[in-house]
Amino acid sequence: MKVVEEIWKPTHYQNYDASNLGRIRGPRKILTPYLGTRGYLTCRIYCNGPATELVHILVAFAFCGPRPDGLVVNHKDGVKANNVPGNLEYITDLENHRHASRLGLKATGLRHGKHTHPEAWRKHNASAA
Repeated sequence: MKVVEEIWKPTHYQNYDASNLGRIRGPRKILTPYLGTRGYLTCRIYCNGPATELVHILVAFAFCGPRPDGLVVNHKDGVKANNVPGNLEYITDLENHRHASRLGLKATGLRHGKHTHPEAWRKHNASAA
């Protein structure tokens, strides 16, 4: 089994680094992410006061560079928890919506609306059973 060396690079926040394993390190420790309301891993940072930041944004900045104007971060495999650099890319918002539709992550037609998010859709179907 091959062991992957963890590589840390700075983010756009002073004293915060992101790793090639999709982890975030603060001044004192590796941060424990939590699942945000939209299904993305989120972490609490302190830079001129407390703030929340999406893990994939920090990793993309560290390994792909600053986000160009008009682009968003896309998870290539559609898995919001997979924040390794090779799974992240900058694309346009339109490309991101099309990508989500191709992967079945974006509800269209009858599923469009309240239960659009895949996790919410599963939760809704489980409670209906």
